[in-house]
Amino acid sequence: LSLPTERSGASDTLFDYIIFITGEKKIGKTSLTSHMGPKPFHAMFEPGGKALALYQEPINSWDDWLGYIRLLKKDRSFNPVVIDTADMMYRICFDYVCKRMGIDHPSDEGYGKGWEAVRQEMNLSFSRLGALGKGIVLISHTKEVEIKKRDGTSHHVIAPTLAGQARDIIEPLVDIWGYYHYDGDGRSLQIIGDENVSAGHRVTNHFRYVDGTPVKTIPMGRSSREAYSNFTLAWENKLTRKGGGTTDRSIVSLPKKKISVKRS
Repeated sequence: LSLPTERSGASDTLFDYIIFITGEKKIGKTSLTSHMGPKPFHAMFEPGGKALALYQEPINSWDDWLGYIRLLKKDRSFNPVVIDTADMMYRICFDYVCKRMGIDHPSDEGYGKGWEAVRQEMNLSFSRLGALGKGIVLISHTKEVEIKKRDGTSHHVIAPTLAGQARDIIEPLVDIWGYYHYDGDGRSLQIIGDENVSAGHRVTNHFRYVDGTPVKTIPMGRSSREAYSNFTLAWENKLTRKGGGTTDRSIVSLPKKKISVKRS
């Protein structure tokens, strides 16, 4: 063993980071992820990919999921792994743990042992998946949640539909969290949250305009291919805002050079 002699550098590889895409139903979250990486594997915990050309398999039980993690360890070609949706992944894990413990609900086990068992099982699966060296992309839907302040007032926030404990497990793992939504005739991906939207990222050297200021919202166009191309441009700090200045705007001009997205 030895102590480090210098600081480590932040990774410039997109799929070294865990990505979380939330958004309205049918907006195209699965279609967007179909373009990610060299060969994305979609673990379909709930139906939704029948009309799409994907490398996909249905996940009907937690044993199925653990089995696919073992298969992914043997096949290095798939990257990233897309979990669609994180909500149903948690639900299946929840049922698996309850059945294993012989209980109907985690609260039936005293001292929080049931809830802790679900948490440990979820975290263990992410650890196994992360050890494969593959990217991880999670998908969830969104809903409006009322947040009450200490002064008695309240406001609504757009947040994932994840159950409470599922949010406690998944959100701390996420490095890049985008909220996918309609924006006029097109669509946008908000990657910096505010008081009305849950989103954000912890990557300081990426998602910047060419002038160095942070990108808050990425224009995603009208097709899934264009959406991923724009997402990649934002990651590579190649977006240029119209009008300049330091205030983030959702309307940007893209480089004139045509960007092609390769798929296996």
